[in-house]
Amino acid sequence: MSPAKLSNTGFAGSHYITYTWNQWMITLNSNYWGRLAVDESEGFAEYVTVTLNNEKRTVWLNIFEDVLPNTPIEKIVPLLDSLPACTEIIRNVLAQKKGTNAFVDEFIEFHLDELDAETLQSLDITPPTHEACAKQLTLRGVHLWLAAPAPGRLKMTVDYGISKDISDQLLVFNFDEQGELLDITWES
Repeated sequence: MSPAKLSNTGFAGSHYITYTWNQWMITLNSNYWGRLAVDESEGFAEYVTVTLNNEKRTVWLNIFEDVLPNTPIEKIVPLLDSLPACTEIIRNVLAQKKGTNAFVDEFIEFHLDELDAETLQSLDITPPTHEACAKQLTLRGVHLWLAAPAPGRLKMTVDYGISKDISDQLLVFNFDEQGELLDITWES
């Protein structure tokens, strides 16, 4: 019997749910991200183009495989749609004066120390100051996951950094399911 003969599609609120051959495909209808087809057992991980501050950006969106079976869709979509508000919080943190946040300071100082003058200039980090570097950090990725211990609470991490062609270092902003900033870490 072919998988097509085992398909069934229905609605759960405003979200499509399709069952096909032992797996659930769920389409999340996000006002911000558009329609995302997510395999419930495998999650979602691919590049998606979004518009932030009137600028189109291609970012890595990752919804971990444990999120959908354990979290109502009604919590997932609003958190995804909170990205513009979260990026505004991030921009405000990045605009703060040097000495306000140790992770931000160390991250920026690392790049100012490690990158040569030509690279800094190509990134429009001129003059090579804390403020100039902070302004050039851009959205690189968004991840939805469940924090331990199980069953866990829904979290969203938002990755910022300079061009991935130049650095694999990320300043990671962790948000709770209400879109409140929890903490900031530095990862690579």
